Amino acid sequence: SSETIHLWGLIALYYGPLEYTQLMELAKNEQEREQWTDSIAQLCDACLVDWDDTGSALVMLQPVKEGFFLLAEEDEVFFCILQWFNHYAPILEQANDFPNPNRQAAHTCVVEHLPQLFHLLERMLTPEWQVQLSPAIISLIPTMRNYFQFSALQGLDILKKLLPFAQQQGNHSLEGLIAERQADLLKRTGQLQQALDLYAQAESLFRQEQDNLGLANTLRSRADLLRRTGQLPQALDLYTQTETLYRQEHNNLGLANTLRSRADLLKRTGQLQQALDLYAQAETIYRQEQNNL
Repeated sequence: SSETIHLWGLIALYYGPLEYTQLMELAKNEQEREQWTDSIAQLCDACLVDWDDTGSALVMLQPVKEGFFLLAEEDEVFFCILQWFNHYAPILEQANDFPNPNRQAAHTCVVEHLPQLFHLLERMLTPEWQVQLSPAIISLIPTMRNYFQFSALQGLDILKKLLPFAQQQGNHSLEGLIAERQADLLKRTGQLQQALDLYAQAESLFRQEQDNLGLANTLRSRADLLRRTGQLPQALDLYTQTETLYRQEHNNLGLANTLRSRADLLKRTGQLQQALDLYAQAETIYRQEQNNL
């Protein structure tokens, strides 16, 4: 039946054994859950899926998963992909919404489900599907921007695939964001010169788009790396530029973080009173932000 084929697709899109309870979270209502239970039985009878040893998760062999993508209609494939996407999109939005009282729970959920989110994003980047799925891909990247670092090597691999996608879209802000995230991960893995080159690339792209917030984030990250490598005057200049941009964008948290970083640098060079003044400014902003949450 069409319902059984749809369920085959949902299971095929999962990176590993799929907990029954998690699958049922995708269902719209109790009636659909009952239909899916019948469909699972049909898939088991057809030897397309099986239960794991605990009886709580569904297991599908990789050739069976690939069989779905070969045999199913393209519209059905997109429907299954977008059902997973629509499940995670509001959770990612909450995880990025600092005033949201459910942010911490959403963040924990995202971290727990990162293997599936990475797997889903890679599936969406299948070349013949990118055009139809581009709105979903474009909306996923900013909300996942802070999560690539949780698996640096896998994150770098996905970002490498995302860069040509952004270039094809002609979206310079998105391309800049991807370059900046790549640079952050390269910095973490000790590839410092490559990181500096990508920060410079991201900076150029953000300037083209007059994307001041993206530019500010990139300049601060580049300044942090220059400070780490002992290039203190250049770092100090970038921190000053960054503060101006954050003030223009009314991004108080970014401003406070930059003031603190500049204070760290000044302390390192013995300019203690100036460092203390900046720490006090940052502390005031942090307190205001905490009160606003």
